[in-house]
Amino acid sequence: MLRLKKNNMILLLILFSFFSLFSLAEGKESKSNTLRGGWYLWDPYQYLEKGQGYTQLNGLDINLEKAIAKQAGYEINFEQVAWKQHLNDLAVGMRDIAAGATKTSDREKYVYFSIPYREESNSLFTLKSSSKKLHFSSVEEFLMQVKKTNFKLGVVDGYVYVDPKINAFIADPANHAQLVPVDNTYENLEHLMSAKIDGFLADRIDGATALWRSSNREKVVEKVIGIVPIHLMFSKKTVSREIVETFNKSIEAVKDSGEYDSIIRSYLFPILLMQTIDRDWFIVIDIIGTVAFAISGLIIAYRERASFFKATVLAALPAVGGSIIRDLIAGRSPIGVLRTPIYVIAIALTVLMAYILIRLMKMAFFLPRPTSTQKAIVERHSKYLALSIDIFDALGLAAFTVIGVTVAFSSRSDPLWVWGPIFAVTTGVGGGIIRDLLREDRVIWALKGEFYAEVPFIWGIFLTVYLLMNKQYTSPEPIFYAVLCTLIGGFMTRLLIVWLNIKPPYFRPRA
Repeated sequence: MLRLKKNNMILLLILFSFFSLFSLAEGKESKSNTLRGGWYLWDPYQYLEKGQGYTQLNGLDINLEKAIAKQAGYEINFEQVAWKQHLNDLAVGMRDIAAGATKTSDREKYVYFSIPYREESNSLFTLKSSSKKLHFSSVEEFLMQVKKTNFKLGVVDGYVYVDPKINAFIADPANHAQLVPVDNTYENLEHLMSAKIDGFLADRIDGATALWRSSNREKVVEKVIGIVPIHLMFSKKTVSREIVETFNKSIEAVKDSGEYDSIIRSYLFPILLMQTIDRDWFIVIDIIGTVAFAISGLIIAYRERASFFKATVLAALPAVGGSIIRDLIAGRSPIGVLRTPIYVIAIALTVLMAYILIRLMKMAFFLPRPTSTQKAIVERHSKYLALSIDIFDALGLAAFTVIGVTVAFSSRSDPLWVWGPIFAVTTGVGGGIIRDLLREDRVIWALKGEFYAEVPFIWGIFLTVYLLMNKQYTSPEPIFYAVLCTLIGGFMTRLLIVWLNIKPPYFRPRA
């Protein structure tokens, strides 16, 4: 009996050991498909997105890494870590993978590089008001002027820039007195604005994004230095060449599948579009258009002898009503009109000035009885006012077209070729339609005999299709020129329609 118990104990121990080893082996196998990665603040490539009740890691490189890893059959755990520390961790095998890397011979000693998965351009960012102006046409001239002028240069610690000469300059101890290393571009920008440095080097998109988010875009100028291919890095201590080859095939597969272009559009184009329309000149056009749309409502209020409150409503609806409808459809939070008070202030001032102007004109020209000269003056000024309203209205319609397409991209509405022009029309015409529903005659001019809604639809299609076909991801210039072309095209189209009295195509031809 004792021997039987002993044999049973031995058998149980063997079974326990077997299952324990099996479980460990199974756990090791599951973990082998998980790579240890990292991230640091590098907007729009890697950043924390904060919304109402949530915070999540997001960005172009984060989502490209996930897509490529998923295609290869792997997952990546992301942990926040400074870039220089990330490199050290790869060297000793504490981490397996890193994105956004430039290929160098020094790094090849401890990592494998994938094939390039995107490109990156570097720029020098300096203050417009800076007394130290660097004029150069080559990297050699740039570095020579940096040394000659004792230029304080901000750099990201551990970052490899576009040209080996720049990296050699940064590595040279003789130049360290002129260098200010930091962890990310936002720190560089903070040092630039506080005059701790004279300029800083950064990825062009990353630098422009930091300027846009901090509202310093108009204070800083950039000079493009060059373009470099960007790779994934894998630690030689923990990752085999076979895994790297698997990832290389996955990069090609993701690019061929269309998922690559979709991720690029989702994370780069909204930033590039917002940087373009967040400039002072565009904001001025936007406000002019808002005022023109408000005036269109006030003209109706004047004709109907509406109350002051109804006049304000009729002015506000065409000015901001379309954007409110658009944002509700897109699920934006908060809606655009609540992000800045500038539009509400512009509408309020327009209503107030119109209210005062109407009474001043009444006192000047219609007491006790207007003369023929006074009537001629009023008629002449009315023509000028009508012309001005047409011009400002055309400007506003063109600007609202661009904003509508931008929201379609930033809200990642799919398919974009449908929602781009729809949001352009909604932004430009939606508020006017609601305004006309409040008119006494209930005539919606945008839907009856006016070639109006077709203008943002046509140019919304143009801008959306161009952006979908554009492959120059590293440069904001093509997007800037596309926006400019849309503004000019929409503006001129609307004016020609008004001046030539062009009618829209009718569903049923006239008899």
